[in-house]
Amino acid sequence: MHLFLHQQLPNCALQFPDKMEDLVPVTQLYISVDAANKTSLQAVDRPLFKDFWERFLSCIDVLKAKGQRTVGNA
Repeated sequence: MHLFLHQQLPNCALQFPDKMEDLVPVTQLYISVDAANKTSLQAVDRPLFKDFWERFLSCIDVLKAKGQRTVGNA
């Protein structure tokens, strides 16, 4: 999980939904996810928390609620 933006956040930012909520609007927000499902993501990223998947999904919900411009790549 990587988060690239004009503010400095750790690469593990998608494990901290409260930090995502606190973000001020930015020009561009890029999220890169390294795996397609919970099992693969756990194997690839070695998350910090046992509830990493729920935290990840919460961050996606927060991003959606912010209503900022997004671009998706498959």
